[in-house]
Amino acid sequence: MKLILALTLLCLYQLIEAKPADPTPPEHGSGWEEHKKQHGLKLSDDEEGVRKGHFLKADAIIKAHNAAGHKSKLAHNHLSHMSEAEKKVLRGARPPKESRSDEIEISERCDDNINVADSLDWRNVNGTDYLAPIQNQGQCGSCWTFSATASLESRWAIKHNGNVPKLSEQNIVDCCHAGSSSRSGCKGGWYWDAWDYVASEKGFSVGPITGKNPAGLPKNSIGQDYLSTYPYTAEAGTCKFSGKNWGAYSWYYNTKGSQYSRSASHSIAKKFSISI
Repeated sequence: MKLILALTLLCLYQLIEAKPADPTPPEHGSGWEEHKKQHGLKLSDDEEGVRKGHFLKADAIIKAHNAAGHKSKLAHNHLSHMSEAEKKVLRGARPPKESRSDEIEISERCDDNINVADSLDWRNVNGTDYLAPIQNQGQCGSCWTFSATASLESRWAIKHNGNVPKLSEQNIVDCCHAGSSSRSGCKGGWYWDAWDYVASEKGFSVGPITGKNPAGLPKNSIGQDYLSTYPYTAEAGTCKFSGKNWGAYSWYYNTKGSQYSRSASHSIAKKFSISI
């Protein structure tokens, strides 16, 4: 549960509106000219000095950190030439226009007798990696889909011996629309709606994922497609989920945490979380 909440909060508070970065970032010592070339920067003489100043400030922080012997390493990315004020605008959760009529209650059930480590690196738990690679959401306001997807991927891996399925955020962007709406998945959303969508299928709808609409609901199968079969474009598009290439699925539970059969009523399944 703590892993799921951590992944969720990480995404909700980092909305990056920029072009997708090069999948192979430059080395931390790359110079200003290389940075401009990689990111296609065309700057006026006046802007050149300002942007270079931001870059050199970031470069000094990167070099100092990497020289200090930390386990983590820093490197330049597409934000290195931006001011702090510009980067601040790109952060924060963006709520969807629609609001849910039913209330979401999250509860944790803990056993005080269980000994838990003070820290845990999910990239290497007894030699097993439970995390998918880092991604860039680009200019699309889709952090909610990355939050929900990363949590489902890791939860699936925990339940299936470290087999991390790389799932499609674009599947959620294009297809997850509450009620009969057809709003753009690039304009914000909530991770619980994404889980509701993944758990829903024709004849059984979870949460507000109901009815027929331009997004192609109700879908013919539970599940979320693989990224390899439904690649990310950073733009809202037409739903292409077929039910033939799903890599993982989510489930539901009632208010007391007990699972019901797929024939349970929609009212019973309002309270939802990942339960695999």
